[in-house]
Amino acid sequence: MFEDKELLTVKETAEYLRVCDRTVYKLIEEKQLFAIKVRRKLFVPKSMIFDCLKTK
Repeated sequence: MFEDKELLTVKETAEYLRVCDRTVYKLIEEKQLFAIKVRRKLFVPKSMIFDCLKTK
């Protein structure tokens, strides 16, 4: 399913996109960014970051 199997935390995703953590949470909440929930943590597949944002 994921070409690049690297998963980023919300903090790592925010650093990668150069935005604050809250922005990443907002994008996930608005379904503009795909995330996987494992227990209480959210992970974003690195290979899908720009794919998700391009389609919106």
